[in-house]
Amino acid sequence: MGTPHAVCLPYPAQGHITPMLNVAKLLHARGFDVTFVNTEYNHARLVRTRGAASVAGIPGFRFATIPDGLPPFDDDVTQDIPSLCRSTTKTCLGLFRRLLANLNDPATGRPPVTCVVSDVVMGFSIDAAKELGLPYVQLWTASATRFLCYRLLMSRGHAPLKDVKQLTSGSLDTPVEEEVLRNIRIPNFIHAAMDPDDYMGEVVAAIDALGMVPKVYTVGPLPLVEREDPPTPRSSISLSLWKEREGARVRRTNCWYQCNEWGVGVEIHSNVRRDAVASLVTELMDGEQGKEMRRKAREWRDKALQAGAPDRRPTAISMSCSATCFCPKTR
Repeated sequence: MGTPHAVCLPYPAQGHITPMLNVAKLLHARGFDVTFVNTEYNHARLVRTRGAASVAGIPGFRFATIPDGLPPFDDDVTQDIPSLCRSTTKTCLGLFRRLLANLNDPATGRPPVTCVVSDVVMGFSIDAAKELGLPYVQLWTASATRFLCYRLLMSRGHAPLKDVKQLTSGSLDTPVEEEVLRNIRIPNFIHAAMDPDDYMGEVVAAIDALGMVPKVYTVGPLPLVEREDPPTPRSSISLSLWKEREGARVRRTNCWYQCNEWGVGVEIHSNVRRDAVASLVTELMDGEQGKEMRRKAREWRDKALQAGAPDRRPTAISMSCSATCFCPKTR
């Protein structure tokens, strides 16, 4: 057999691109030829933000692009998510199919495509893979805890909501009996996807389908598993769409677990006040809560390092808080 060739297709948002890139780099390190597919819009953002060298690739690892179907837009901002979901669902199958055909052209001098690794939300790509008889793998890019929470919310009927009136009727304040869900914040897309044709119905459907696949493999914690020491040219590949000063974004479920389960975070009211911030900072720097948080952070760090060690199989830590699910889809 020749060199295997994986085509990696993330959903075009930063929180999906980064874990898919980690997986792509792991595949490349294990002998795969890799084609990483960005949208044309994100490709242009990367060039403006990080320079052309960021998408130049290295031997056996290249970048390709497909349009996202939206009108041209030059600003360096996250695209409108509803519009992006609708557009990729409706327009990207043919574009991705054409890309696969081009990659398989012998004139390119590259190995033919042997598998497709796609974000679980980019469900259209399975049809393109089936047409070529290619194995297809789905990547769930969030943590295992988020997946379990979403599945529980859906299985208990808490989501998706059936009527827009539920947003104001008080039903969102209904206590949830499961300990793992207590006090948790329901993500916007879960309670927004009331219409089967709604843009985030794709996400809800993906979560539901993910629970049905026969095999699920944990491949995290990806940042640790993917790290190379000493560094190689592959180590320098990074696809940050955001300029450094723009800061980080926090997901609701992760925030709840950081504060209530893992003991490594504190929450502040959305109505931020100077005295409240000062009080929290003082407690974290000098108080007992801060000491306990630092102890917990060291504990989780050690467990994560153990889970990511080359000679270790996935452990409880990789399943409970930092895993990414790698889900084969049968033909």
